[in-house]
Amino acid sequence: MYPKKTSDFTIPLFHLFHEAGHLIQYNEMNNTGKSDAFWKYVNNPTGRKKMEFEQKGWQKGHVLLKKFMERENLESDILEQYDVYAVKSAETYK
Repeated sequence: MYPKKTSDFTIPLFHLFHEAGHLIQYNEMNNTGKSDAFWKYVNNPTGRKKMEFEQKGWQKGHVLLKKFMERENLESDILEQYDVYAVKSAETYK
């Protein structure tokens, strides 16, 4: 639960789109018979493959966030912020 006076939901928004990116990954892998590999990556705590998997989730989330912002006519540097956060987050899986 967020503190009652929280007004910046940027980081939770980033994670929402990142998780949506993972949904796209799952659908793509499931459609090619590789859903077992998806769950393997999800459950692998660290390593190069985990980091690559997470980076792909962030990349796919970026595309979705960009489309959302365009559809809603939102102008912001949020995509740049998203990308910086994505790099830092993916690096935690080294």
